[in-house]
Amino acid sequence: MLLIGSGIQIQFDVPKEISQVEIYWFDDTGIGERRIPKSWKVFYDEDGKWRQVLKPYELKN
Repeated sequence: MLLIGSGIQIQFDVPKEISQVEIYWFDDTGIGERRIPKSWKVFYDEDGKWRQVLKPYELKN
């Protein structure tokens, strides 16, 4: 289980262009303690510095 402020990092062996990111959340309200996050962000590494993807992206329910 990921905790508040935690994240997931995926590292490739060689640089790759990513055009799409899909995240599937799990909420077990009424059964357990897992909830969907209030917000989330996507970052990329540019010359050793993490930069946030600023282009608006669509959120689906």
